[in-house]
Amino acid sequence: MKVRLFPDGRIHSAYLDMVNHPPEGIEYTGQFEFSPGTSYDMVNKDIVRKAADLMELPYLFRIDCASTMRGVSKGLDTSDNLIHSCQKLLWTKSDFVVDIEHGNPFMGGYHVHKYRWPQFRGVVSNLLKRSNCKAIMPWSVKARNAFMKNFDFLGKDFMYDKLKVVCPAVEYVGECSKFDKFTFIFVAGGSFYAKGGLQTLQAFEFLKRSCDGDFDLIMVGEIPREIFDKYSEAERSDMGLWLYSSMHRNVLLSILGSCHCLVLPSHADTFGMTVLEAKARGVPTIIADNFSAKEVVWHRETGIVVDIDRTVNPRFDDLGRKRIGKDVFHRQFEKYIPDAMHVIEIANAMLDMMDVGVAAMMGRKCLDEIKDGKFSINRRNCLLKKIYEGCE
Repeated sequence: MKVRLFPDGRIHSAYLDMVNHPPEGIEYTGQFEFSPGTSYDMVNKDIVRKAADLMELPYLFRIDCASTMRGVSKGLDTSDNLIHSCQKLLWTKSDFVVDIEHGNPFMGGYHVHKYRWPQFRGVVSNLLKRSNCKAIMPWSVKARNAFMKNFDFLGKDFMYDKLKVVCPAVEYVGECSKFDKFTFIFVAGGSFYAKGGLQTLQAFEFLKRSCDGDFDLIMVGEIPREIFDKYSEAERSDMGLWLYSSMHRNVLLSILGSCHCLVLPSHADTFGMTVLEAKARGVPTIIADNFSAKEVVWHRETGIVVDIDRTVNPRFDDLGRKRIGKDVFHRQFEKYIPDAMHVIEIANAMLDMMDVGVAAMMGRKCLDEIKDGKFSINRRNCLLKKIYEGCE
């Protein structure tokens, strides 16, 4: 059975493992390569988004054999293939399923309350209630609950029939050889401050001043120039602080496996694929308690869950619904000073991880969860195969 993954081209790591390890009898069509975020090639996409906002409509992506939108269908006739849409609301005659990461899909990053608008509700209801929409697949229970609350206008019967939680999965790697010194790693991706880079760095500095342990911190991602300027190379070497603005994905994954603990006290993660990639290598995580964090990390079992910094207005509420727009959220970090107690809580969690055997014990439980548990490829593939075959 062929399934068209949309959009193809550069894809998020959540879909990379799906393409590389598809369910038995399933072939994903398209050309795929990894990108830090799912993207699509569409001319004047900002104009389309602004027009949708002005008309109080969801963002629609038309995909069928007659599509004229450049880069969307790329001239392929998809009428005979099931489409797996990556978090995009489709306007198509083909059968499709769509997965969602949080409870406010189809709204964009800025207009977070669009689900209240009659026009938005009318279009969403029309498209999702068509017979060719076969399933909506939230990544987590939190995302499912938030979707049910935001989209209650679709009706309980619709929710019961269409909503099916399917967690992402990653390939099991197994325990890796670790660095000689206990090493923490922070992966920023495209947003150092939003991912919790500043409080991670301050917690590391606090531990260096207050305890005698010998440990390092590796930070990878779009690290601001001011962070590099704050420390000379000699100072960073003396501290055991290693900063990298960019790193090839394969190199990063290799280094991730050699570290002892991932630190990711993000202000607005909706899932955290880096956490799964760390787990697949036996690396536990210190993670902030936002959105689905407690579904991804079991506190004191596969990592440590710390509180979020309450001085920052969170982008997502406790149910994982958006509270503020992306622009408002990022503007907060222009003059951001981490809360001292929040920094100390992260530092204490890092200190606990360095206790004899704690990280190793948690790492083994992480491996079990990836190999045979909730985030295993086998479990995800069984769920996807059942959903796909039910669409035929």
